Amino acid sequence: MTRGGILTGGIRGWLLMSVLLSSTAQSQKNVLWIIVDDLNSMVSSFGFPQAITPNIERLAQRGVVFRDAYCQVSACNPSRVAMLTGLRPWATGIYDNATSPRTVMPSRVFLPQYFKENGYYTAGIGKVFHWKGTEADFGDPEGWSYSRRPWGTRFAARPRSELIHSETIVGPGLSQRGLPIQVWDTPDSELVDGHTADSIVEELRDHIGDPEPFFLAAGFVLPHLHWIMPKVHWDKYDPSQIVWPPEPPLSTQGIPAAAFWQPDDAAMNMGDRQRAMAAYLACVTYIDSLVGVILDELDALSLWDDTVVVFSSDHGFHLGEHARVWQKQVLFDEAARCPLLIAAPGMTGNGQESHRVVELQDVFPTIVDLAGLPAYPAPHHGVSLRPLLENPSAGWDRPAFTVRNQAHTTPQRIGRSVRYQNWHYVEFKWQGEIQRQLNDLDTDPQEVNNIAADPAHADLIQSLAAMFPPEMALDLMIRAAPEVLPSAGITVDRDGDGLSDEEEVQSGESWPHSADYDQDTINDFYEIALKDLGFDPFQDDAGKLMLLRANANGLGLLRQEELATVEGSIFVGKDTETGLVEVGVELRESSNLIDWVNQPRQTLLLAPLDSSKRFFQFRIVE
Repeated sequence: MTRGGILTGGIRGWLLMSVLLSSTAQSQKNVLWIIVDDLNSMVSSFGFPQAITPNIERLAQRGVVFRDAYCQVSACNPSRVAMLTGLRPWATGIYDNATSPRTVMPSRVFLPQYFKENGYYTAGIGKVFHWKGTEADFGDPEGWSYSRRPWGTRFAARPRSELIHSETIVGPGLSQRGLPIQVWDTPDSELVDGHTADSIVEELRDHIGDPEPFFLAAGFVLPHLHWIMPKVHWDKYDPSQIVWPPEPPLSTQGIPAAAFWQPDDAAMNMGDRQRAMAAYLACVTYIDSLVGVILDELDALSLWDDTVVVFSSDHGFHLGEHARVWQKQVLFDEAARCPLLIAAPGMTGNGQESHRVVELQDVFPTIVDLAGLPAYPAPHHGVSLRPLLENPSAGWDRPAFTVRNQAHTTPQRIGRSVRYQNWHYVEFKWQGEIQRQLNDLDTDPQEVNNIAADPAHADLIQSLAAMFPPEMALDLMIRAAPEVLPSAGITVDRDGDGLSDEEEVQSGESWPHSADYDQDTINDFYEIALKDLGFDPFQDDAGKLMLLRANANGLGLLRQEELATVEGSIFVGKDTETGLVEVGVELRESSNLIDWVNQPRQTLLLAPLDSSKRFFQFRIVE
């Protein structure tokens, strides 16, 4: 089926063809992906020397550490879906932990399935997909040659006599559920994540001689709550010696109320916070020891020359920053930024750090690229990080977007964030008002000095806000917050446009694109594009033209009969003397939207009332 030049079906046919056209299995690399739940940047190789993580440091020496990697949503399910599809949340409709991927994407080919259909043996052990609900809804049964979710329960299936310490620290932002801690006098291998590490070692041994390459994913649950660890790692940290960068006494002053997990949270006392941080770090060290078990097996089997190893989290985690913020689902840097480390054979950047801004959705195309597979044929938003693996300081001019969409809470907590170079800009919809936050992370890495209200930064804020795609409009996210759908919802059509959500997802669009909530015959996608433009481009104003150059998104949705192209220029308005305002552009036309996927600094000019379905790439020329 085609839709306006966009191929929305036949993905499986594409994949079959890609297998036939791909290079032989011998030239393809194995892939090992280690994904850790709720891991923030408190790791030695990511700039936190108090963490005892020698094995992650050992892996870092073989690869490139991405110090500024950002998740798309600071929650487990939507972040993992973004990594496993390469799609942003507004394309999947998944912003929360309750919406299962298969209810809106029953036939989308996720990352493991793409490898399997290209001749790989695939195995997923532990928490790779989010594990709420059934495997059919939240997992990828068709994608795995073998899979096993975390063994046992979150609590250790051990004799109670081995439990030597148990407490729950009640803290802010936790709805009085607190921070449960358990310390067991038991070997590493006897707890849940220990079983995952041992199973991955068995997979490596069992498939080292196979003719086909392998794709293995190890999903560690810790340091997600509950914090359950062997005593040997708990004993490595003295809570009284835990220190963190000091914050000013009024570290919450000037920060929007919507930025916090709960606006009325109170600070935790120092002793409780130190014990909580020690427990978190002990869990991180436990995971590090399990990473060491896997790395030892890679050494023993001499797999480094043939294996791409990816180490990532799904999002960050707060430990009392800003005097009161705990856990995640906020947009501060501690929750949005998370570890990403890629060790690929032959990359000239191995052993170095990259401070370029990247996104976790880039994991999909990067792994596919490094493994030697054909590029994934369906639309996606991620880009391969190979250029930064070759040169960690290479030119890179991409922003990272993170959203917070808790539209069903009271009050609603809706936010959108862009990290661009050293700037972190956030907008919140809070009780009917827009609240803003701007931080220079070079001079204010703890984000305690909100400079959004400073008139000197007005133009900067305007330029940063213009980077948000129309689909990130706060009002649209509120209206389009996805409900939990039944497992059989294959033909669900939530926007009522006659096309199933699945077809829209396969095309790289999100299902709200065709919604028309105000019934004015102009769909919300175009209305928001016009609204977010923020000015009338038919005016000769230097400041507005600067914004236009920063992000021209939406220009083509204006009165197109007044736009004319002349030798690579577009005349967008009338001047009293010359009659025209000229803006230099590059302009190309295609009948297929896929041609423009992942093109940087692009604007797609669509004619919403024109049935010709012509798509343009429009780029401002400096």
